[in-house]
Amino acid sequence: MHQLQADVPALQWMGLITETKGPLSVTAQGAAVFYRDQNEKAESRLAQVAEFADLLEELTADEIDLSRLALVLRRFAQGEISLSEAVTHLRAGR
Repeated sequence: MHQLQADVPALQWMGLITETKGPLSVTAQGAAVFYRDQNEKAESRLAQVAEFADLLEELTADEIDLSRLALVLRRFAQGEISLSEAVTHLRAGR
């Protein structure tokens, strides 16, 4: 909460929030910045999932545990594990 209070003047100056008689409100520009950030994170995650798919294509069925594929892919896509951890988890069953 203290950090937010410290950031309020800068966020107001940038036009990201406004304060009118009480609570703070996000401006249209503030919402746009938020959604752009969310979009960039999603694009980055999608690129990483595509990289994971490329790595899977390079592996043979003998190198990965197919029974773990769905769980590992889900955890990776949700950002719970890194790319290297995902590959390690798929190989762990072997």
